[in-house]
Amino acid sequence: MKSDYDKYRHQELRSLVKGIFVTTKNNYQKTDADTAIISRGEGQDLKDCSFQAVDRERYYNLFEIALTYKNCQFKYKGNRDNQSKFDQTTAMYNSVDFFVKRNIPLDYTFQSQEETALFSRLIYRFITQLLDVLFEEYPSDTESKYQEVLDQIRCEVIVKDIYELIYETAKWSDAELITYGKRTVDECDSVILIDFGYESSKYLTDDIDTCLKLRPVDKRIIFTHSELENDFYEIDAINYKKIQYAKNINYYPMEMFDLIDEQKDFYKYKRHNKDRSVPRFLCVAFSLNDVIVLPDYKNNDIKKNIRNKLAERAYAYIYEKYIDFKKQSINRCNQIGSILNELMCIDYRLLFGDNEYLPSAFKLGFVRFEQFLKNQSIELSDKNTVFKYLITVWIDEFSCILDSMLVDDNYRDFIKGAMLNKYLRAVKAQEKTNNLDEANKLFFDFYKKYKNAIEDFIRKVDVVKKEFYDNQFEECLQNGSSSYEHLRYALSLYKTYLQNPNTK
Repeated sequence: MKSDYDKYRHQELRSLVKGIFVTTKNNYQKTDADTAIISRGEGQDLKDCSFQAVDRERYYNLFEIALTYKNCQFKYKGNRDNQSKFDQTTAMYNSVDFFVKRNIPLDYTFQSQEETALFSRLIYRFITQLLDVLFEEYPSDTESKYQEVLDQIRCEVIVKDIYELIYETAKWSDAELITYGKRTVDECDSVILIDFGYESSKYLTDDIDTCLKLRPVDKRIIFTHSELENDFYEIDAINYKKIQYAKNINYYPMEMFDLIDEQKDFYKYKRHNKDRSVPRFLCVAFSLNDVIVLPDYKNNDIKKNIRNKLAERAYAYIYEKYIDFKKQSINRCNQIGSILNELMCIDYRLLFGDNEYLPSAFKLGFVRFEQFLKNQSIELSDKNTVFKYLITVWIDEFSCILDSMLVDDNYRDFIKGAMLNKYLRAVKAQEKTNNLDEANKLFFDFYKKYKNAIEDFIRKVDVVKKEFYDNQFEECLQNGSSSYEHLRYALSLYKTYLQNPNTK
């Protein structure tokens, strides 16, 4: 008779295997360290797993092959025709779905083949953490431990930037590689690593920035780029140099806004900006003889000149392979619509009342905010109040995004006809609400009441804010104008823009 521990272990192992492979019987055959065949529908059944060392090896190998081997083929030994089409991408997205169903937001899409492989390796790491619990030699309280690991993975995914996670153990050889000039990689003698960074990735893809940038006052420079990314090395370096991920220079980008469906006590996550269009890192291989340095350059400018030329090559490659202005323009408008819909549905009377209420779209942001305070050893008397202030600061940033639409011809070229009418109907419906008038008044009362707590935070943390409407955020408050008035004004301009898309 199986113990409760074994019943739970079989239940969760079945959920994991069936969720990813669909079949409960799976076998594999290795050829070398990167080549193998997985046969779905044949082999030992899950019910026969006794959680011994041989079973442990079987299931670890099965997931490792499916998610990390470069040359992995799948065969199906069954009678269901609709199960015959299965490849490594299927296994990866089934794995993503497994975690998403457990409210772990891993539903990213990477356009770079190399980053997709790194992402798949990350998913395998998370799966091994779960297998470690299920195959523990002397199990005790397996259910509690398993749920604890899921919680740890969820927190890691929510708090950390996805690039930080996938590049955690990556080498230069794991990054996308291009060459300078007409050389093949074998004809190159040197290589440089280009870090497109947080700001460049946002700019290149025209994605909605849902982050606020924070930095402790006593730590003006928190993160710096690795020296490895500011120099070039012999081509063999790609095999041993680690990519030293740097979040950003001078600030910590904290994601504020997420789309979440509230269902009782369960939050179903829907990622707002899941498409990773531009690779974060790119290696450029080159031959030093091909990079012409003009004779009037001083010696100490030679490396800088070479780096600039290689960076130009990298950005040209990105624009050619990854930038799709029409797709990104439509995506940006869809994101704006989703965000506006959330902001217009907020109960601002409840938000600025004497309670700890937070709109669902900002709840994960609050988790990240708490982690930021913990990481930087910052003590606050009222974190919830301060975070409501930060929501208002971010809404000011979002208003600037609406303004930026008015001067970009890409949107005028790409959002026309039925698509334009859809956006226009949505924004007209959003503009009718008097929610923002009420929010403006309520925020001023809130700000006056909790000014001491907010100023205590400002003494400890800089919030890197844009300047628009000719004044800084706090100066606008002194003049009786808050983010909600700015948003109402920007929304009105956005509606006018949509009504007259051909007006220059």
